[in-house]
Amino acid sequence: MKRLFISLIVALACSAVSFGQNAYEPKTFTDSEGYNVNYQELVPESVKPGKKYPLIIFMHGAGERGSDNKLQLLIGAQMFLNPVNREKHPAYVIFPQCPKEEYWAFSKRPDSFIHLKADQTITPVSNAVKELIDTYLANPNVD
Repeated sequence: MKRLFISLIVALACSAVSFGQNAYEPKTFTDSEGYNVNYQELVPESVKPGKKYPLIIFMHGAGERGSDNKLQLLIGAQMFLNPVNREKHPAYVIFPQCPKEEYWAFSKRPDSFIHLKADQTITPVSNAVKELIDTYLANPNVD
């Protein structure tokens, strides 16, 4: 019974990811250092000339890291696909994916999350996401 329940949960999670894939467009961005970051993009259903739309960046947790450019949609993606949300709150939404062996904020897993160093340099994946955001902000339709 327990195995059946776990299989059902996994199947539902996979179907949620594949459903979310229909509206999101998988993309890859290469930053100025040549680092590639995968991400998924959702654009407003209708972009009106001269109107500005917010940019939402969804940074997933450690469980959605990888290189498939799908797993990052597991949590949160459906909220932005809700027809009411899309109509009332049109926005550009991007879901970057952190590679499996990397972290958004650290070059390696810290020994302790209690005593973090303040002088951390930006990680390659975070730098790529920052540059990706800059390209969106250069779009006249993005607020």
